[in-house]
Amino acid sequence: MKHFAILIVRYAAAIAVACIVSFIIADLFLFIFTPAVWDDYFSIFFQSLVVGFCGVFSGTWCLPRTNRRSGSLILLVFGLAFYAQILLRLNMCRAEDGDNPFFPFGWLLPLAAGGFVAVYFFRRQPADKSPNSTTGAAGSSASLTTL
Repeated sequence: MKHFAILIVRYAAAIAVACIVSFIIADLFLFIFTPAVWDDYFSIFFQSLVVGFCGVFSGTWCLPRTNRRSGSLILLVFGLAFYAQILLRLNMCRAEDGDNPFFPFGWLLPLAAGGFVAVYFFRRQPADKSPNSTTGAAGSSASLTTL
């Protein structure tokens, strides 16, 4: 039960870190580039791509190595759901009669693409299945002393 509680706390920390990093990266893009640049769709696409990648990538490092593969996908789903909820809430407030309230969900695609790049990165890394395995110089010297 203790390990489960620690895992829940680490997932909560991963969600918080992913959210904070995503907001910081998005704000940095707004301060670095002038608003005139944001008229270009490529710059908005690029910002969403970077925000999605940085959020999932940074949040996943809070998780244990054995949970990073599935955790990165969970963070991506939670992040997209959070962003979709914000878009829906903002667009429903501004929608006029005859407008399509679901149009902004197209902006989820670059955010999801950036998140999927981070998920792919953690899918490519080998999962450490044994909790006692060590690597590097410390691991090799420890194995020699046990002989």
